[in-house]
Amino acid sequence: MKTVHSFQARVFVAVFLFGLTLAAGCIPSAFSEQPETAQIVFVKGAPQIMISARQAWEVCREGMMVNVGDEIRTAAGESLEISFGKEKKNIVRINEDSNVIFRKISASVNSMELMKGELLSRLKKLPRDSTFEIKTPAGLCGARGTGLGTLTDGSRMTARAYENNIFMRGVDPSGNPLGKELIVEEGWKSSVDRFEEPSRLEQLSESEMGEWRAWEQNLETRLESSERASDHETGLDQAEGIGSNIDSTADSKRESLDDARDVERIEERQDQSGSGSDSGDGAGYGT
Repeated sequence: MKTVHSFQARVFVAVFLFGLTLAAGCIPSAFSEQPETAQIVFVKGAPQIMISARQAWEVCREGMMVNVGDEIRTAAGESLEISFGKEKKNIVRINEDSNVIFRKISASVNSMELMKGELLSRLKKLPRDSTFEIKTPAGLCGARGTGLGTLTDGSRMTARAYENNIFMRGVDPSGNPLGKELIVEEGWKSSVDRFEEPSRLEQLSESEMGEWRAWEQNLETRLESSERASDHETGLDQAEGIGSNIDSTADSKRESLDDARDVERIEERQDQSGSGSDSGDGAGYGT
């Protein structure tokens, strides 16, 4: 009987260790595929978002989370900005008259489909070996840490490299990458027509660079203002916490003082009561 129990115990331990080994092998892969956060951080006008889970349009609001499958559209004069990651280092601006679908939001790949309109992408802290891609009906482009501008009307796409280099390719009728990848260096741009390959490079104009610098400066100002407001709120919370601790300490001291006074009063009453009893006893004995 002992031999049978011992064998069963060994089998159980072996199965348990095997399970742990499988889990250990799966955990890194599972964590690497955890999605990044995508959050609306700025809204101008009343752009709308189609929540994929509800299939209903609603007005975008600052603080809203954006998930895979969601679609955002802007009308004339409208725009909004979306932050990828918790540190707000990677920002995408969706300009007016645009339509964007979020295809993938993860630590390895962030992919959006720009059906029409214009995107400005400021990518300052992408995870290592990750890719940021924008696909349009006419082509695709992307970067691995840069300033990128993408414009399309559905039949032609223009990609601008504001900071560092970007890559772009054409797409076939099925939407698959077409031909070789073209590298567009900083300060240059290229365009591609539908079902063709990009080839010609053009230098960015002063007005195009000016548009980028103006947006980036405005963005930096707003981010710094937001950080100061957050620090101020944190300081107020800490001050309130300190004040609360001080009040609590003062209350404790007052309670201790009141308790001490109560003890003194009780002792005084006991002394007075004891004196009275002694006096009464002496009178009785005299009688």
